Amino acid sequence: MAEAMAILSCEAARENRVEIDAELVRKARTCAKAFTDLYEFYYPGIFNYAMRTTMNVSVAEDVTSETFLKAFEGLTGFDPEKGSFAGWLYRIATNVMRDHFRKRSREALREGDELTYDLLRVKRMLGPRTMSQPAEQLEQHQRLHKAILTLKSAYRLAIVLHYFERKSQKEIAAIMGCTVLTVRWRLHHARHLLAGRLAGNLGG
Repeated sequence: MAEAMAILSCEAARENRVEIDAELVRKARTCAKAFTDLYEFYYPGIFNYAMRTTMNVSVAEDVTSETFLKAFEGLTGFDPEKGSFAGWLYRIATNVMRDHFRKRSREALREGDELTYDLLRVKRMLGPRTMSQPAEQLEQHQRLHKAILTLKSAYRLAIVLHYFERKSQKEIAAIMGCTVLTVRWRLHHARHLLAGRLAGNLGG
C-alpha cells in the first residue's frame, strides 16, 4: 500500500511539473524571466546527464549551454501536446552530444583524452552524495564510468538515460528517436559489453 501511494504521489508530482512547464514555456515566448525559471530548474539535471555521458567537465558545460540556447531559440517549436518539456530538453541535449561524438570521431584523440578527468571537480559537480562516498566506492564509480566511455554513443546514451537519469524505456525511445524495442536491445547489448570490460579490467 505504501509503495502504491508513493508511486501515485510521484506520478502526481510529475503531472504537476508538466503543467507548470507548459505554462512557463507559454510565458517564455514573450518573457525571458519565465525561461530563466526553466533554466534554473533543469540546469542541474541536464548538466549531470552530460557529465555522466562525457565525464568531461568542459564538454558537459558546453553541451548544457548549447542545449539551453537551442531550447530558447526553438521554443516556438515545442508542442506540449506531443510530450513534456523535460523530454524535449533531454532530446535536444542528446542531439548536441551526438554531434559532439561525431565531431570527436573525426578527430585524432590525444592519448587518454576523455578517459581522464579531474575526479575532485567531478565529485563536486555531481553533488554531496558523491563527495561523501568512500575511496573504494569512488574508485568503482570511476572504473564504471570509464567503461561506459568505451561504448558506442547509442549504447552509452541509453545506459546513462536508463540507469542514471531513471528514464523509462518509452521515455528513452522518445528522447533518442527510436523504438522501445531498439532501446531494449541497446540496453541488453550495452550491459553485456560493460560486464565483459569490467571483468577484464578487474582481472588485470
